[in-house]
Amino acid sequence: MERKELTSKHEQLRAASESAEIMHKRERAAQQSALAEARKKEENLKKSLGIQKECVANVSFYPK
Repeated sequence: MERKELTSKHEQLRAASESAEIMHKRERAAQQSALAEARKKEENLKKSLGIQKECVANVSFYPK
């Protein structure tokens, strides 16, 4: 291969590598965001469950 061809191929590979790295960073950020949202939902569900259990306990404590 000529030097120009090698230089061109190197630039193409470098650009592809940079593009893949950017995509990887975006995907990782999206995953981290989704994980944070899932953890937040889990906490809210735990709080709701605690409130429901408390309500059931109160209803059981004061029968009709």
